[in-house]
Amino acid sequence: MGKHWHTVQNFWIYRYPRNGRVTHQCSLSIFEGHGETGAESITHVTEASNWLSMLAPHRFQLDLPTTSSLLGVSLRVAGGANFNLACDSDAMRDNILEPYKAVIFDLDGTLVDSNEFHVDSWDRAFRQFGKTFSHEELRKQIGKGSDNYLPAFLTPDEMKRFGKELDQYRSDLFKKEYLPCVKPFPKVRELFERIHHDGKHILLASSGKKPEAEYYTKLLQIEDLIDGKITAEDADSSKPAPDIFNAALAKLGVSPNEAIVVGDTRFDIAAARKGGLAAIGFLSGRAADEKTLRKAGALAVFRDPADLLAEIEK
Repeated sequence: MGKHWHTVQNFWIYRYPRNGRVTHQCSLSIFEGHGETGAESITHVTEASNWLSMLAPHRFQLDLPTTSSLLGVSLRVAGGANFNLACDSDAMRDNILEPYKAVIFDLDGTLVDSNEFHVDSWDRAFRQFGKTFSHEELRKQIGKGSDNYLPAFLTPDEMKRFGKELDQYRSDLFKKEYLPCVKPFPKVRELFERIHHDGKHILLASSGKKPEAEYYTKLLQIEDLIDGKITAEDADSSKPAPDIFNAALAKLGVSPNEAIVVGDTRFDIAAARKGGLAAIGFLSGRAADEKTLRKAGALAVFRDPADLLAEIEK
């Protein structure tokens, strides 16, 4: 350790195998003298030729080749101090959710297979008002609430003239013709049961409207396992703004570094990161590939709820 640093506490490494590599999450507190300096003091971090990036206060993501050998992590701290942290592989844990008190789940595309229904309903709504866009264009914006979705396609003048009317038409159309067709992804209740058994809080946080969230909750049969729901009506702005996740944290009574978000779009991940939360990506919604989710800041990427459940039950 550098001469100015004499105590390092709460340092863990968690193993998340993905495609022959391991993602290690490190949570640490650094003390200098009698006061905690906090993550603000860390200006640059390296591990040999690999990289380590800060996700949130005291939380880091390290991407390394799979190894069972002793890890030495070298950190450069503000003021030029350097120290090494040795992490024994025997201390590694497999449960990516273990460090957190709460797990915040998106709904559409994450827990229920609804994204393509949203794309089709938006297509029909836009056409009703004389606007035409490709499904690819519409799909790229899925994950936003209507307050941020519509401005991606309508001019300010069009928003004033028929934006609210179009939004209501689309909402009514989705509720009547598409909502009854939505199916849950496999193993959602089993995943929630495992998280609940581990003593963690579970909250749903969606950019969608409250009636849809209520319907999905009953469809998934998870009413007894969750601590509540946050929807578009509970926030000033929908994803990718962090408002919905900020409201979720307030409802749960936890800080950003005590919760993790699970979502399927780059907007879920971006909103989480803006709010100071770590995030996990799902591919189930087909709204983004793994590269896109990781670029947005996902700590790890899984196929669907069943894949995450299998991972934490290893």
